[in-house]
Amino acid sequence: MIKDGVITKFKADIDYYFETYAGGDIETREFTKYLSLYLALIAKRPLHPFSDDKKDEVYRLDDSYYCKGRIKYINDKNSLCRYCVCQNEGYFTMF
Repeated sequence: MIKDGVITKFKADIDYYFETYAGGDIETREFTKYLSLYLALIAKRPLHPFSDDKKDEVYRLDDSYYCKGRIKYINDKNSLCRYCVCQNEGYFTMF
């Protein structure tokens, strides 16, 4: 079960992202908001596109997802990385 507080905070963080970085129309913002909620909390998939190629920014390896940028952005104000299923890319995954 997903707590209401998590959903409320996630939606507020997405709104912050759009207001700060993306702009866009309300319809696109709402579509992105609910798609992101689905991906992160229900489907357990990364918020960014991914591949099986470790050269890409977000990739899948042995049924886990890794993001090269997560360690850099996780502490940003209202970071959406907190909700993403990706793990930080560790030393062992680099080779």
